[in-house]
Amino acid sequence: MIIPDKLTLYSSAHGHGAKGFAFYRYADQEGFGVHLEARRESLGEPFMEAYWLDALPDQRFPTLLALQLAAEALTDGQVAAERAKYPQIRNARPVGERSYQNKCRLCPPEDARPGALIVYLARSWNPVTDYRAELCERHKCMADDPAALDRAIKAEIARRAAKAAPFLESLRAAAARSDR
Repeated sequence: MIIPDKLTLYSSAHGHGAKGFAFYRYADQEGFGVHLEARRESLGEPFMEAYWLDALPDQRFPTLLALQLAAEALTDGQVAAERAKYPQIRNARPVGERSYQNKCRLCPPEDARPGALIVYLARSWNPVTDYRAELCERHKCMADDPAALDRAIKAEIARRAAKAAPFLESLRAAAARSDR
């Protein structure tokens, strides 16, 4: 598998915590399965980078070059075999009793029902890439079909992106006008 030197990465997750803890995760847009995590444990410390590849289970690399060298040894068959394992349900459990109730990830927002089952849908060997979804009584049967659940979650993400697109475009247009 050949991974190019220049990849277009998009932000897939980020977070901040106490005492300056922070992390940023990125994934490649081209579909190679490359991920980057930049993480610092406390304020004032440098961010440490780690790369990983969906097709190389349980391996992390300090640089993109190290990942590229390891990926060169992979055959197309090995990459296909690893990708064929996913999606799969990593964990599913009842919501249980709690003081708040999240809505079902798959219900339309205007008709969202309370979640009854929490599902972690594995998209690769690394749990940080999992989709987390609470499913209502009507949708919890989708936990038995990981591929269908994956398609449904991706469709829900696409609906949200399409709904936000006009707003984002108006922001881009306003920014372009202010740059003049």
